[in-house]
Amino acid sequence: MGQKPTVGLFRVAALTALATLSFSTTALATDDVVVDGTLSKVQLEQVMSSGDWQQALQAEALLGQRAAPALYAAIAQAVPVRSRDGSVRFVDEVFSDTQAVPAILHRLLTGQDSSLTRQALAIVFASVGDAYSDVMLGLLQTEADPAVRSTLVYCLRRVRSTDVATEGLRIALSDPSAEVRAQAARTTPWRVDGVQLASELIVALQDSDDQTRAMAARALGWLKIAKGIGPLLAKLDDSSADVRLHALRSLSRIGPDVVSDQRLAVMLRDTDSRVVRVARRFR
Repeated sequence: MGQKPTVGLFRVAALTALATLSFSTTALATDDVVVDGTLSKVQLEQVMSSGDWQQALQAEALLGQRAAPALYAAIAQAVPVRSRDGSVRFVDEVFSDTQAVPAILHRLLTGQDSSLTRQALAIVFASVGDAYSDVMLGLLQTEADPAVRSTLVYCLRRVRSTDVATEGLRIALSDPSAEVRAQAARTTPWRVDGVQLASELIVALQDSDDQTRAMAARALGWLKIAKGIGPLLAKLDDSSADVRLHALRSLSRIGPDVVSDQRLAVMLRDTDSRVVRVARRFR
């Protein structure tokens, strides 16, 4: 299923409804149509082309389960493997099949998996579900687990759609979780279109979380955002050594001449040796 036009961009309500459905038994009712297993293939295909995102995804899942029940069973029963770093990932070939995306979404939203397993599901969804990238925006607003949201934010670096990636990172930069906000600031400079979030990154320099401020400072430098010079200069006095370090590094990339000799003298006496090393490069 490709991206379909929506009223608003994300249809968050659709995701909420999707999280409660069971493909085989639950009917999804909207204005005039009830999408359930009693509908014929032709009727479900008509629903898929109707433009209603919520109904279209439900219809596609029902059709997929009818056409490939073994695939849906394989997705539901797959067990991820643990990597050396403690993370888990799915290696089953079935997860590389783009036809499996509705089944992956169903397990992600309705299953009883652990946080690590759901993070792995989020990664495989992002890797094969580019046509569903608008769904990711809804997940970023409805997913309860910050670790899963953070994983989805990480995956935004690979999303093809500039609009989806930019909006997703904008949402994440104001997430209630510091983990997610820091990941958003860390991910933004990996995208050339990250420059569209210059204002949000400058705001993130004032975040209460040290890592979010540090990653925002780094992003401004990677993206060479000139209007970040003033705010970055102000962060040279930050209480966090990581923030001071990344602010100074970014200034060296954007406009090293703006750092005065007096300011450099202070940085050369910084309590963090990393900051001192960077300051020496200005001379």
